[in-house]
Amino acid sequence: MQCAPFWQKLIADADGRNTATAMPALSWQAAALVAVPAVLLAYRRGSPAGLPAVLLAYLAYQWLSEKPTPPEAWSELVLPSQALWGGIPSYYRHPTLPILTFRTAAGAGLGDPLTMAAVASRFEPRPSDVHIVTYPKAGTSWIQEVAWLVNHDADFERSTRVPSSQRTVYIEADFGADKLTQLEAATGPRHIKWHHSSDLLPRRVVEEGRIIYLMRNPKDVVVSWYHFQH
Repeated sequence: MQCAPFWQKLIADADGRNTATAMPALSWQAAALVAVPAVLLAYRRGSPAGLPAVLLAYLAYQWLSEKPTPPEAWSELVLPSQALWGGIPSYYRHPTLPILTFRTAAGAGLGDPLTMAAVASRFEPRPSDVHIVTYPKAGTSWIQEVAWLVNHDADFERSTRVPSSQRTVYIEADFGADKLTQLEAATGPRHIKWHHSSDLLPRRVVEEGRIIYLMRNPKDVVVSWYHFQH
């Protein structure tokens, strides 16, 4: 799972700089400062390691003069029926994954590049975190409530008093509240909800996190989505 170029692009878009040019390729003259002395030193001393020195010098040249690979970028997509979605001027399409996200005209984001860039740069996973990962309408609210109650000794009094959205934070949704600051200040086991696939989640979450992944029959998901939208 190679996510680094993608996250670099997201972070670059978030703070207005171009990561691809942050470390420009060196000229052949600069590379020669490393390559030529290595070759001359080996041959002047009559070292039997002359050929390896030439090879190392060549590899150093290739590495120093290599141009960085341009990072992947989301593309903006305007659907023919875009006007039906009031307040959503366009969608963002991932370059390789079948994913559409959006950011409203008022600045609210739902898994959009800007929101995910903030997650990539600011979110620090903890070993005690519990990550609920689902496709939308697959039973997310149900499983997040069950998981929270299990992890908090069935504290029904608190679950009744504190809304589920505050006990399990939907980190990919940016509707005004700074959820990353909220998570940073949280104590005890944090419960975090994701709808994106593992390719877009922070690497440490995927490799080290405690994840509950819920799947549902796709036909039921489609029916649920239809009734949710209507």
